[in-house]
Amino acid sequence: FQFTVGMGMFDALKTGIKSAWDASIGFNSQMEQSEAAFTTLLGNAKNAKQMLSELNSMASSTPFELTDLTKASQTLLSFGIDSKNVMGDLKMLGDVSMGNKEKFNALTLAFSQIQSTGKLTGQDLLQLINAGFNPLQIISKQTGESMAELKDKMSKGAISADMVTAAFQSATEKGGLFYGAMDKQSKTFEGQMSTLSDNVKSTLGSVLKPELENLSNVILPKAINMVSKFAEGFKTGGMAGALKAVFPPEVASTIINIGNAVKDVFGWISQHGELVKTILIGIAAGFAAFKTINAVKDAITTVKSLSSAIGLLTSPMGTTIIIIGLLAAAAYLIIKNWGPISAFFKNL
Repeated sequence: FQFTVGMGMFDALKTGIKSAWDASIGFNSQMEQSEAAFTTLLGNAKNAKQMLSELNSMASSTPFELTDLTKASQTLLSFGIDSKNVMGDLKMLGDVSMGNKEKFNALTLAFSQIQSTGKLTGQDLLQLINAGFNPLQIISKQTGESMAELKDKMSKGAISADMVTAAFQSATEKGGLFYGAMDKQSKTFEGQMSTLSDNVKSTLGSVLKPELENLSNVILPKAINMVSKFAEGFKTGGMAGALKAVFPPEVASTIINIGNAVKDVFGWISQHGELVKTILIGIAAGFAAFKTINAVKDAITTVKSLSSAIGLLTSPMGTTIIIIGLLAAAAYLIIKNWGPISAFFKNL
């Protein structure tokens, strides 16, 4: 029971360590890729690091994970939205989505398209409505125009991107329908689990970052270079050429010599199969004989012990009983050890 519990605890610990390692690798890999993408979109690494830091902070206090926020921010930047407005737009879109990742992604794409074209189209409006938000309803309340009038204006391209942004802002500011929705969702069980997950990944990523950087910057390049040399050497000189391309000459020669020796041994065995078979049979027979001799020795020891007991019994009846017992014991021992005894004489 203790062994089973101990192995269970060991397996759980091993699984936990592997999960932590995978999470830290995933987090740092994601951060590295995101930094490269933001450097391209923002023009320099400094701004990229700053945006990643802000997104990480936002992820640690909202229902969204860092992957959701980086993807959304990259979408906004790709459609030409000013980097200064990205964090505010993310909060606004997050509130309207009420912490739902699918709605958040759909709203982000539709909002980006509207900002890119500068106006609201029927297709964009349909996307927003499917994600749970109709900006025309907000605009109607603000202007007093009917929905029919607004749709007519939209068909003529008269509903600008700024009007849509203003509708989002009105819906998420104090008194609006979606005011503080993301913050409320972050306090639910699912929201708190998301926050915990982000915080754990961030912490593990920071702790293991030096080791992963060493792996990425030093070890992996060396390994890739070694594999490349091995492949090139193999093309030109086979296995010997591959080993010489990777290892120092003396090491490569030693490995090649060992390999040749092993190859020669197996070649000799294949050529002298019958001799090897005979040797193996002889070894097996020796073990059988050894086992048989030990069995006979044990039987003799048992008989001697029984014989010594005869001296303790001086009466004719006692002697008769001992003789009968000895005969029975001898018969029993012979029957019990018949296999080894017969094998011994057969091998002899």
